[in-house]
Amino acid sequence: MTARTLCGVAAAARTLATLALTTCGSNSTAPTTPANPNPVVAARVVLAGGPIDIAARSNGTAFVTLNAANTVGVVDLGNATVTGSIAVGQVPTFVVFDGAGTTAYVSNQYSDNVGVIDVGQAMQVSTISVHGDPIPMQVTADGAALFVTTNANRLYKVSLESKTVTDSLALPATSHHLLLNGNGTRLYVATRDGGSVLEVDPSDLAVLRTFTLGGRTQAMVFSPDLATLYVANEAKPLIQSINLTSGAVSDSVPLAGGANGLALSRDGTLLYASIIQGGEIQVVKRASKAVVATVVTGGVPRAVLFDAPRNQVAVANESGWVDVLR
Repeated sequence: MTARTLCGVAAAARTLATLALTTCGSNSTAPTTPANPNPVVAARVVLAGGPIDIAARSNGTAFVTLNAANTVGVVDLGNATVTGSIAVGQVPTFVVFDGAGTTAYVSNQYSDNVGVIDVGQAMQVSTISVHGDPIPMQVTADGAALFVTTNANRLYKVSLESKTVTDSLALPATSHHLLLNGNGTRLYVATRDGGSVLEVDPSDLAVLRTFTLGGRTQAMVFSPDLATLYVANEAKPLIQSINLTSGAVSDSVPLAGGANGLALSRDGTLLYASIIQGGEIQVVKRASKAVVATVVTGGVPRAVLFDAPRNQVAVANESGWVDVLR
């Protein structure tokens, strides 16, 4: 599902590609080792309950939504082990950390709320009600606001101080992926069945531009210079690119099947796309726009996370596990 970073907000909110990545909950920076263009499945962590999404802190603690178990699994990405479980609402789907890594938010889809998790206590401590079934979320870098969409075809802005909805925007279709830009001045909304990406001003939820891509637009990531937005398309099947200066859309990379999740390596050279029908991850060299490796995972790979401190990829697989690729 979502293009994942270590904090649940866009990687650009932390750094430009020319700087070392600083991850949530830490002031440490990522290693400079280049990403492996031909990774393999180095470890598999079994997690019953249908893993959908994954987010992680800099210390390697990852939260994985288990939508059939109504829990969030806790995984140590450093040694690929399950370390805990957190009871949440019905059908948890997406999870994000705040910038400090001390609070996580989970979209409890069939409970019609966003669960607030105290990371230190490993416990859902409160909820935020929304209209409809919530799916993707993004949190501003300052922790003041959360954006979430629901199957009511609306985008909601939530004050995290009052835990109430302060604004909303009607969407052309249900969105499954959101992405904030680096300085929090633009929010991108993939409309999935609407076949488009909306560029929204987060301050007032005004739609600034609509990019028409066709197909089913899914996960998104920025290029290192923030000038290009890459979009996984489940129906084309492609990784498409949007030039954010000119607004031009191009069909950048043909894939073996429909892409759902998308991630960018820490060094900015590689894209990783989850092919849900094919049970594989395709690795794309960003400069040449060519697929350079295909990693067979089996099952139904969903969200893809680049774990920068360990220079590895983590993939939530709905069939009951998390794969670690190195």
